[in-house]
Amino acid sequence: KNFELVLAYDDMSSLPLHPAIYNRSTQVFRDHFYGNVRRSDHIRALRSWEARGRVLLMVFPPPGNMAVEAVKEYVNVDPARNDMVVYVGEGRGGANANDAFFEFLEGSGDWVLVHMSELEEKLGDKGFERFFMFQRIVKDGRRHMMKVS
Repeated sequence: KNFELVLAYDDMSSLPLHPAIYNRSTQVFRDHFYGNVRRSDHIRALRSWEARGRVLLMVFPPPGNMAVEAVKEYVNVDPARNDMVVYVGEGRGGANANDAFFEFLEGSGDWVLVHMSELEEKLGDKGFERFFMFQRIVKDGRRHMMKVS
């Protein structure tokens, strides 16, 4: 089996168009759907053996607990290797994730913000989205934080 660099998952619950009603060979399907996105909820996706030892990337997660649940499950399935979270979305109080997500990463003492930047191009020129990179500190001293600028 080939190793895939990026594993993309979506539960497909918020799509404006549903991929099941379009044939893969239609122009609409080619323009709006990506064949390599696997259908799964966040918990099942992270429990897959393929998801272990990878970076968790969340792009514009929905408001609510999904983002914090995903980070907790990500760590639980492989605590020794799952230690990097990249989040793209609005910050605390914004339209993505929720305050519990930021409280978990900022308040636990286990995570450090190693990089944050604004996105090059704002969607609709009115967004507050940013790129955040968090790294978990392994407290037994065997893993050192990665230096990222």
